[in-house]
Amino acid sequence: MNSMKQILMKLPPEIQSEIQCLPKAILEEIEEIRLKVGQPLLICASGREYQIKGKEVIRIDLGIINKVFHSILEHSAYAY
Repeated sequence: MNSMKQILMKLPPEIQSEIQCLPKAILEEIEEIRLKVGQPLLICASGREYQIKGKEVIRIDLGIINKVFHSILEHSAYAY
């Protein structure tokens, strides 16, 4: 499995689907996925920032941050 697929699997489905809809040229060059509470979802690729907009702008909230945090740590935060 390539690293981008592994990273996307750690994100909530609504964010996964928006990122997967990006043009291939951007997908292949993703350097950062920025998740900041109260801010829109941002992707950095090829030295540029892209604000991800689906039907509407995806605003990151604490619930999304918590989902990603626990997903990355495989629901074992106590171990870290």
